[in-house]
Amino acid sequence: MSSEPSALKNPPWIASGDLMRIYACAGVVTLHTAAWVLFFQGRSSAETWSLNNFLSAACRWSVPVFIMLSGAIFLDRARPEPTRDFLSKRLSRVGIPLLFWSTIYFIYIHSAKQIPFSFAYDLRLLLKGVPYYHLYFLFVMIGLYLVTPALKKLFSDATAESRADDTLIILILASAAVMLNKYFAIKSANAFTLFIPFIGYYLAGFWLKDLKLRPGALALAWLVFAGAALITALEPRLLSKIPGIRFPQRFDQMFVYCNPVVILMSLSAFLIINNGPITKKLIGKEIAGPNPIFRTVAQATFGIYLIHPLILEYGAVFYYRFFQGVLPQALETPALALFTLLFSSLIIFPLIKAPLLKRLVS
Repeated sequence: MSSEPSALKNPPWIASGDLMRIYACAGVVTLHTAAWVLFFQGRSSAETWSLNNFLSAACRWSVPVFIMLSGAIFLDRARPEPTRDFLSKRLSRVGIPLLFWSTIYFIYIHSAKQIPFSFAYDLRLLLKGVPYYHLYFLFVMIGLYLVTPALKKLFSDATAESRADDTLIILILASAAVMLNKYFAIKSANAFTLFIPFIGYYLAGFWLKDLKLRPGALALAWLVFAGAALITALEPRLLSKIPGIRFPQRFDQMFVYCNPVVILMSLSAFLIINNGPITKKLIGKEIAGPNPIFRTVAQATFGIYLIHPLILEYGAVFYYRFFQGVLPQALETPALALFTLLFSSLIIFPLIKAPLLKRLVS
């Protein structure tokens, strides 16, 4: 394993960054699809439940990789930008979609889900940072953007060893805090604090972005990733066997992003994508500029993330109302995830090309 930076200054990062966005977007959609399929299937077979549980566990790296990618980009001193310009640009790019999509999902909640309209109810969701279950991510990014100028000054001038130490300490502290809060049912997060547990991931992206893996180290990263996914899926059952562990069902926190096993999975996923064969093939081609196909798909991932719950939930309701049983249960999650990705893409691709609308989705 070597931490020597690549000889090429910028092109390699374009390739891996686009791939990370695409893979992570597919992971998020698959994760959410698995949860909805389990809900609609009701009493599914043990095999089908285990499959969806494993898919959900194995995709937990997706949101952390999004955040690590942002840290790798915005904490780099090679991208100088005045603090005011950085904040105004980034906050508008997230704030406008946040306001628009919060309104869309409030309308959806009060119409399709038949929850009576209440301004106080909507305001409470907004202050909790969850206008809808996936929009917390926008609050996380706003918080991270606000602390980016300070983190850049502190972190970018540190030695590689200090970066590693600081990142690991912050990840460990965040993991301990989140796991204990979850276990003891302490609900302390809100729209203004949601970002704090993710600071470690943000720093990890900058720490790991130039780390180049030799074939043996890359194979080890794959082994860690696969082992972490399996342990995450089996963790509640494993913990229930340990004397003294009460209420193992509370260990749905094994799926939270600051679970130590999910942290290992996420760091491994970042390294695998950044050092994988597709990235290496693209590096040589990107001297002349970014690959247009990957660039276009990557640009659409933010919009796909924003809209996919609507497509997924309407698609799942339609399928289970009119076509349930057409597909084997084991294929329902992959099929619905693929449908959600494709249909969301069909909507988002034209929008990112429209000058007046692209700020809502891109």
